[in-house]
Amino acid sequence: MEDYKSIALKGFDKDGEPSIRVFNDGTIRIVFNFMPPLNGADKGSKDPVFNRFDKELEKATGVNVSWEDREFFYIPNPDETTIDKIKAFLENFWANRAVQPEGEDYEYYWPNLKDKPGDRIKNILMVAFIVIVIIIAIIYLIPFP
Repeated sequence: MEDYKSIALKGFDKDGEPSIRVFNDGTIRIVFNFMPPLNGADKGSKDPVFNRFDKELEKATGVNVSWEDREFFYIPNPDETTIDKIKAFLENFWANRAVQPEGEDYEYYWPNLKDKPGDRIKNILMVAFIVIVIIIAIIYLIPFP
């Protein structure tokens, strides 16, 4: 007989949905199949939110979350709303990622976001500048007879 009740979640990772394990002692473990999630890709998401996912879970639940292992998160002291908050956070995670999260550390790594105005031109000019610098360096470094 298992010493926990498992609650399946839907909508977080189509390649392997996470589950919530509620143990007989009241503690909770959130178990992911892949962290960062794959969602049909060969490699996990590069979104920096997955570098601090324990903190995101803490913000969503309002309780202490410990990142035990790559795919395991431990909640030693959940309250009566923790399970509902975990479910809401994870099952709506991707829909909520279209909205820029609060905080100064958010970066535009999300692959489906459009470039900000001027980014493409700025990147082309930066590459052109680097190429010109390399050509000038080669001209000065190679002695001509």
